[in-house]
Amino acid sequence: MTRRSTPQAKTDDRAFPLRLRFYVPPDGFGRLSDAIYRWLDRVIGPDNYAWHSGGATAGRDCISLYFRSAADAEGFCAAFPELELADGTRYPGYSSPGLSFGRRTGEDEAVCNLYNVSTTQEAMRQLFRSFEFTDKAGRGGRTNSDQGLSFSA
Repeated sequence: MTRRSTPQAKTDDRAFPLRLRFYVPPDGFGRLSDAIYRWLDRVIGPDNYAWHSGGATAGRDCISLYFRSAADAEGFCAAFPELELADGTRYPGYSSPGLSFGRRTGEDEAVCNLYNVSTTQEAMRQLFRSFEFTDKAGRGGRTNSDQGLSFSA
């Protein structure tokens, strides 16, 4: 019988009460990772944090940083404000009972067509509003007929 040890990420997940997920910058960490490790070792101490892969969220790679205290996590965020939290609250599927209608007010997000009350014809009219329409007989201008129309920009 083979005995396997518990993966370190799972052990750290149990040991450290706070976990923050950050997106990996589009160009990678580069020299920033050296600065991050240096800051973590000097300010927090090597025994008070852990760093693991955070998987991927919305097609972007993430890292997970584990901390023992909220003050350490807050200090890290203040020291590296260029890192973007991968918290997921900006995704269309996120909703919260603490927010009106489950969303932040003023958010301009695309709505699924399931909830769209306009018809296809109305959507086409709105899309081509700036075009001049002519029918097959050559009459121009706006028309209410949906048949026999051609348009030119």
